[in-house]
Amino acid sequence: MATILGLDTGSWRTRLARMDGSFRRFVPGEQREVPTLWDAGQPMISPSLVVLAEGDKSWAQADRVASFPLESGSIRLVKLPFSDKKMIESTLPSEVESSVPYDLEEMVLVSRLLDTGEGKSRSLAMLARKQAVQARIDELARAHSEPRLLAFDAELLACWSTQGTQVIVDVGHRRTVIALCQNGQFLAGRVISSGSAAWTEAITGAGLSWEEAEQWKHQSIIPAPAEVEEGSGDTEETTVPAPVALAKVDPKMRLLAEAVAAWARDLRTTLIALEDLYEIGVDGIVLGGGGSQLGGLGEHLEILLGVPVSAAQVAGGPGFMLAVAVARAGAGEVRATDLRVGELAHHGEAELMWRVATVGAGAAALLTLMGVMWFGLQFRSVWARSAELDDQMRSTVQSVFPDIPASALQTSSSALAMMQQRTAETARRVEVLGAVAGGLPPTLETLKQITQVLPPDVKIDVKEFNAEPDAIMMKAETDSYDTAARIEQLIKSVPAFSQARKAEEKKVGEILQFTIMIPLGAVEAAADGGEG
Repeated sequence: MATILGLDTGSWRTRLARMDGSFRRFVPGEQREVPTLWDAGQPMISPSLVVLAEGDKSWAQADRVASFPLESGSIRLVKLPFSDKKMIESTLPSEVESSVPYDLEEMVLVSRLLDTGEGKSRSLAMLARKQAVQARIDELARAHSEPRLLAFDAELLACWSTQGTQVIVDVGHRRTVIALCQNGQFLAGRVISSGSAAWTEAITGAGLSWEEAEQWKHQSIIPAPAEVEEGSGDTEETTVPAPVALAKVDPKMRLLAEAVAAWARDLRTTLIALEDLYEIGVDGIVLGGGGSQLGGLGEHLEILLGVPVSAAQVAGGPGFMLAVAVARAGAGEVRATDLRVGELAHHGEAELMWRVATVGAGAAALLTLMGVMWFGLQFRSVWARSAELDDQMRSTVQSVFPDIPASALQTSSSALAMMQQRTAETARRVEVLGAVAGGLPPTLETLKQITQVLPPDVKIDVKEFNAEPDAIMMKAETDSYDTAARIEQLIKSVPAFSQARKAEEKKVGEILQFTIMIPLGAVEAAADGGEG
């Protein structure tokens, strides 16, 4: 069983969301958190993760996935006057370079095509400094938590969007992350450099310590904006609700209300700018994050923004909103654009274990079975020839090993003995060469390269393997017709399997069953051509 750990390294809490299972069958596990450690006014991510990992026996073998803070990068909307995907791919880097004050050689640039139509296209360009991405990877690695996948936190939050135009708001301790989504698709991300810590700090202005202000905040209900306005006059009598009356006589509530109002105005300004950029209207807000637990915050925002506000239903509580989103991306449930590309790509043992145990289980099986197939073909060929008549045996051995003199092949027994001797010598050579080349013969090395280029969203589960006299047949499962087509093209890209073809596709629930046929002629020809 595979384990995925979604990590949220917040400045107030360091959180973990766990998922267990296998291909297409992951289920949520435990959620856990520890207070983030601080030193010299800065949160310490690596030591906090070490504390979080204490006592977790599965940590070393689990697949870790993490987020990258949007404020350390940039996500831009790129509009182009054409819809051809190849043209978009080739044009987008220069288009981005002309609009940002960066040297793209120093940047990680990944993109996602949003939509095309009427000869136009819209894409998201996601940029981050290579140095910042590498620093994030190194920081996590110091706590034995190097991530297989690293994606912008705003994009990951899109998993909480369902339908319509929604804004996902993750209210953190020192920052608020915003994701604009439409029908579940991520469109834009923004960050407000303020969170619930600013509210606590405002309350300390009434003479409370930080700890006292935090405790009071968690027990309070923030008045609605209109009610605060009503209760702020100098009238002798008022009939406003109790929270507003409290705001009038309690300076702590007044300070809290003012701090939340300032934060909400920044949120409103950000949403208006996003609506103008994408020429759409927001239908609703999904609220999460530790700061969202402030009593009355949802109602406060509904009045101020004029759109419905709902709370994200997160196992473990709203504070685990980002951690759960990260884990779901690691399980392949939601789309995430990996920043670990090019020289920053993940090549460690954890990646290989991940592919073997989860999304690459079928690909790893393909690697092993194809290697067995290559050796099995040679052995089967020798075995079949040994059963032939005397003349057929001599002619076969003579054609395979022309350097053997005819005098050494007088009988079928001598021919078989010579064949066995040469086969044993070849096996020993392969063993020696394999040790020099890292333990894999050429064909397995080629197949290993196939698995290494499989993106995380390509899934294959090999259910049956049959070697027939003239072909290899594999019955497998994946998640869609498109993925099956990609698997077929990936196998065909290897010269030895260029005649592979896909057949017998059948959709069963969320699983697509299909068959891959590989003619043995192509495999044997590739094996002969690669000898030497």
